[in-house]
Amino acid sequence: MTKKMYGGEVNALEKQTENNNYQSPFEIELLFDNKKLELFQYLVIMYSCLKDNRKRKLSIEQLLYFYTIIFSETDETKTPLIFKYNKDKSKINEVLIALSSIKFIDVNGKVNSPISNLKISITKQGIEFLEEMNSLVLDEYISLIRNIIQKRPYEKNSIYFKNLLYEGNYSNEN
Repeated sequence: MTKKMYGGEVNALEKQTENNNYQSPFEIELLFDNKKLELFQYLVIMYSCLKDNRKRKLSIEQLLYFYTIIFSETDETKTPLIFKYNKDKSKINEVLIALSSIKFIDVNGKVNSPISNLKISITKQGIEFLEEMNSLVLDEYISLIRNIIQKRPYEKNSIYFKNLLYEGNYSNEN
């Protein structure tokens, strides 16, 4: 016996979506799928560093730096970001595996290399994916990320970054 809900089967929506292959625009998927947004942001970081700074390979430390800086510049949160940074650091392996599996990045290093020694680079397919998108919204988002990266270039022992992590972002000034 199947349960009825609002005049139909509980699984009616699931059955309907199984029968129809819905394709939503990538912009909509980014709004509702945080995993895709996260992958997209990391890909744009690598793209921006390649195009603007001619930096072909980035370390995981550099990726996390830019990811955190972008969050601080685009989010209303003013509190210290050390917990978010540590959470992102623990999840970056999943991100790199996902981007590598769709051939958007290359992970350079030896099997026995420490993770901190790995270098990540965007592939030709990753570049083409970003450059061939026909979306004004995504183009503006890429431009925003590129501007933030240009404004806050990577510095190994950045005082600004340490303050952001441990004291919070109470001002967007140096």
